[in-house]
Amino acid sequence: MKLGSQLAILFASVIILVIPGVYFASNALMSVFSDVKTHSIDLGFFNILLSQDQVNAASVSLLSVLASLAVFFAMYVYLQKSIISQLNKVPYSVSHILRGKINYKMDIQGSDEIEQVGKSFDLLRTSIKKKIELEHELRQSRSELENERLITIGLIAARLAHDIRNPLSVIKNTVEIMRLKFKDNMDDKVEKQLQMLTKSVTRISHQIEDVLDYVRESPLEIKEISFKELLDSILNSIKRPNTITVVIPENDAKLLCDPKKLEVVLVNLIINSIQAMKDVGEIKIRLTEQKGNYLIDIEDTGPGIPEDKIDRIFEPLFTTKQEGTGLGLASCKSIIEQHDGKITVSNKPTRFSIKLPKNPSRPKSN
Repeated sequence: MKLGSQLAILFASVIILVIPGVYFASNALMSVFSDVKTHSIDLGFFNILLSQDQVNAASVSLLSVLASLAVFFAMYVYLQKSIISQLNKVPYSVSHILRGKINYKMDIQGSDEIEQVGKSFDLLRTSIKKKIELEHELRQSRSELENERLITIGLIAARLAHDIRNPLSVIKNTVEIMRLKFKDNMDDKVEKQLQMLTKSVTRISHQIEDVLDYVRESPLEIKEISFKELLDSILNSIKRPNTITVVIPENDAKLLCDPKKLEVVLVNLIINSIQAMKDVGEIKIRLTEQKGNYLIDIEDTGPGIPEDKIDRIFEPLFTTKQEGTGLGLASCKSIIEQHDGKITVSNKPTRFSIKLPKNPSRPKSN
């Protein structure tokens, strides 16, 4: 039934009951006071004398006020129970949808208009559910296509990387032989050209390593290793300018991890920090213990990562460097996730945080 019809029936029912009640109550009061010509009301400080007509008018007015209050009270009870309490379910139901409970169904009852609100909500919920399902299917399809594309690129890149490494080794060894053979007769111009050649070979070698680190599929070889020993070995192997200060943690811990793969992660992050600071600044490395985890923080004093790019920093093939492959941080993320861990990044200052479980699960491949 429509809301207007329900209100009309309610109003008519109350009026039909109230008007006769007011009429009979008025007659009863007037009959009681009919034999008295005047009436005195003592208020303490003064007395009020009322005539019979005034008493009758006051009685009718009082009963009319009471009748009006009864009508309004009945209307309030009806509106509260049949309309307001039902409409209050709408924001409660919407909050469930916003929290992701897309299957939540609103139980709303009442007039035709109120039930129509419930039906409209169900249509909206169904529409949102279908949209979410379509978006999920679309993301899944895109992810599958992206994975297939990356697998193909990975296979090609791995083959090319292996083919390129040998010529690079020849070039590097040849440069070193030339330096040793002609060091006494080599002018500054030739020396600078050889340095440029060596740097180019090193840069290409690093890019090849990024590709191979990303496409390699090998199970973890879990071992117990001292974090400080691993870190000392890494810092001794990395060439860094004297203008870069590295602050290492004083505490130590025995990590259960694949040392070679964790070394790839730490080397990548430290080199990234050195490059981001343009060879001047400070790198702080911290090791803290949490419940069930170790937390490794690598923080630098560089300019930071652009805010519009920080959310994509771990995506494959995404890079902020002109000479980068976009696979270094993706490899780091893959290796840490292999260890059942998590890697995150934050800005101001730039900090990469690695969470490693104290007891990772059994070895597994990517």
